[in-house]
Amino acid sequence: EQPCVSVIIPTKDRPEMLELAVQSVLNQTHENLQIIVVNDGGVDLQTRIDKLNSKRNITYLNHDRNQQRSAARNTGIRFARGKYIAYLDDDDMYYPNHVQTLVEFLENSEYKVAYTDAVMAEQQKQNGQYVTINRSVPYSFDFDYDKILVSNFIPMLCLMHEKSCLDETGVFDVNLNTHEDWDLLIRLSRSFEIAHINETTCEFTRRDDSTTTTSKNRADFVRTREIIYNKYSQYAQSNLAIMEAQHLAFKSEAKEVAMQLERIQEKFIQSQSQLQVSQEEKQQLESESESWQQRAQQAQLKLELVQEEKNWIELQSKTWRQ
Repeated sequence: EQPCVSVIIPTKDRPEMLELAVQSVLNQTHENLQIIVVNDGGVDLQTRIDKLNSKRNITYLNHDRNQQRSAARNTGIRFARGKYIAYLDDDDMYYPNHVQTLVEFLENSEYKVAYTDAVMAEQQKQNGQYVTINRSVPYSFDFDYDKILVSNFIPMLCLMHEKSCLDETGVFDVNLNTHEDWDLLIRLSRSFEIAHINETTCEFTRRDDSTTTTSKNRADFVRTREIIYNKYSQYAQSNLAIMEAQHLAFKSEAKEVAMQLERIQEKFIQSQSQLQVSQEEKQQLESESESWQQRAQQAQLKLELVQEEKNWIELQSKTWRQ
């Protein structure tokens, strides 16, 4: 019998994207699945979930208020029945062979933790719809136990591990709103060997309009990077190369955040300028509208005067004839 895999999907206020994510799990060639959708304080999804749940393998859980992704994933973990746990964000997707690829590897090896590769789909909004403008595979690296102390190179949707691993490492740190996945990976790497399967089996999105975690919470990445470096400093303090790499990574991320803030400021200035233009156009249209209304009123007055003159002439004509 196939081992059960629990796929945890946190979500908030993105019902259309969520449906696509859930459908990608339902389309898996591996059939023994528990799909756990954790609504983290968003709009009600019960009707949508009911329509998708024909196989009765979706567990739907609600937070009465937003608690962020770490807490949402931990809620999912508490309800997970599977031997293995996998993760998926509500705007990402699995390819049909994703779960089977990982399960077959783990079932036939000594590893308890493994990951595949993912496509990054870069999207822009065009005419109200998100359009993928580029696809690439930016992360495809064998696991490096030193490098993971510097930066994360494993998208969370690529990962699968035995649920029992969390008994040793603990679950997600609810004090981290970003880099919480990297934090868990470091803890997993201190207790277990981690295998890389060099196959592309899933896809995550990257958008520049603050609708993905990476774009929305970029400023927080610097703060949580520093927390993680301090949290696991005992593994790096005797290795000068790791410490230098951490320093460079921190400076690079801080610089990237500063550049993003500049781009946001530029967009704000542009939007303000466009708004000013729009206001000026509106004022011009209002002025033109008032002018046309005045002309229409003047024309109506002239029409009334002409009619009065016409009536007077007709009256005089009748009087003259008599």
